[in-house]
Amino acid sequence: MIIQAELKCKQTGCEADPCAVDKVIELPSPRFRLFSRALLADYDFIAENKNAARHDDDARHCLLILDAEGKDGFLVDPQGHNYARYSAFVPNARSLLTPDIGIDRSYLSPAEPWRDESRDEMLRMTLRVDGKPDYTLVLPADEEYLDDVKRYAKLNLPVSSWELWDALDKVRLQTDDILYMEIEDYFAFEYLSPHLDGLDISLNELNDLAAQLAALDEVQGIAFEGMFSIEVQRKVNANGGVITLQDLRDLAVSAKTDCYHVVDAADDAQLGLFYAENEFVPELDGISDEVFEMLDFAGIGRMMRCSENGVFVNSLYVLRDGELTTAPPVQKALPGKPGYLFRLTLGLHPDIGDARTVTLDLPAAEAELLDAQEQLGVEGWEGVMVIDYDGIIPYAADFTDLPMELEEFNAFTKAARDIPRSEVPKLKALLEQFEVRDIETALFLTEHLADYVLTPDLNSPQETAIDHLRFMTDDHSAELLLSHVNLYAYGCDLIREDNAVLSPYGLLHRADYQPMLSPMQETQKMEMKMK
Repeated sequence: MIIQAELKCKQTGCEADPCAVDKVIELPSPRFRLFSRALLADYDFIAENKNAARHDDDARHCLLILDAEGKDGFLVDPQGHNYARYSAFVPNARSLLTPDIGIDRSYLSPAEPWRDESRDEMLRMTLRVDGKPDYTLVLPADEEYLDDVKRYAKLNLPVSSWELWDALDKVRLQTDDILYMEIEDYFAFEYLSPHLDGLDISLNELNDLAAQLAALDEVQGIAFEGMFSIEVQRKVNANGGVITLQDLRDLAVSAKTDCYHVVDAADDAQLGLFYAENEFVPELDGISDEVFEMLDFAGIGRMMRCSENGVFVNSLYVLRDGELTTAPPVQKALPGKPGYLFRLTLGLHPDIGDARTVTLDLPAAEAELLDAQEQLGVEGWEGVMVIDYDGIIPYAADFTDLPMELEEFNAFTKAARDIPRSEVPKLKALLEQFEVRDIETALFLTEHLADYVLTPDLNSPQETAIDHLRFMTDDHSAELLLSHVNLYAYGCDLIREDNAVLSPYGLLHRADYQPMLSPMQETQKMEMKMK
């Protein structure tokens, strides 16, 4: 009997809380697995349902997240957040449901391909810049510390060109700084960990490899793992050194060719039976059925596997029988910033059965929007969906109902185009700070950037304190004070006094140092003054 369970070492007791399930949500199996591996990430199904969890003293009120194709689940008490702030794995959770409990299955519908977490999150990593000991980010670190030290960025690879540059906006490399990368989660490619660890690989090279892996379907992924295992063993046998980045890229490209076979066989016995039944063993030609039944299929399978250098992967047998394809070279340095500001790839809904697509660079003239509709054979945007998005503001498409609001989004891209490039990080900081979810608010912020000040060089309370000390006195006196001041506490007080926040892009506050109200609150304040 197999039971899924989370075991704790030397647990002295168990003090379980009574938990009331206020809502049950089903997720597609790939998304449930992703959720189970990254409980502290933000999720739409939590953000949109966190208010369904009530609050009282009788029990912990939770959401129950179920695997649509499995029995297990997670209890989640978000405490008003968009992630699983408190969670507990519940084996066989589905068996606990009573007939009167409804299940929200709205998250089972296919999401837009460009928002598919199972496709996008091939690798998870953190970037940072080593600085002075007081404010160097050291991983692993607790969430409070991460919130206070903002000079880092997390990426779920592969990412688009503008997403790479956005990460560098957050890291804010200075002259002679060295970019530090740490891979935190390999997801389905955990077996690559000992080979990528310590490998001389740049961010651009790693992103390119992740893109190659993300493009593999299920069978190709199994073929890649099998050929990877074969290549590792070949190097071991030949004392041929370590697996290189080029080796991995060649294998990823070759997994999309016909240089291998994948057989439905989980062990030597099944493999031997497959070879014998399909007449791949000449010595068995003409034997009777009675003798056939007496054959040692495990021995036959083992003999064939060893002679072919094949391997078993996830209950399948992988055999390489052709030359690998050499992947084209990729540069170490990041490519230049894209020539477009915003780019959409549009296509028709799969139900329409038409594979036409069109790429649209924004901002665009009205004639270009109409031409895109003509290329897709539609009038208006009904039946059209976003296949891919990239932009100088990577998450801008999240607060727009695309493509239905494409005209409004086009107006926002025009406003973003017209602001100085140096102001783009400020706009991004404001969009994140106010958690903008509608195009009208985003446009409002583009018109009021002068009301705010962003200082990219200040990334932590400590740096804020040092900057203030140097403003009040000369550098020599400031240096003498540093060892006598609690820089963290002093910096926190300064940030609070200035009604500022540490955004991922630097210290952000209003130009007049008044509290930072959301655009909606600002509008309400102006209306009250007019009255």
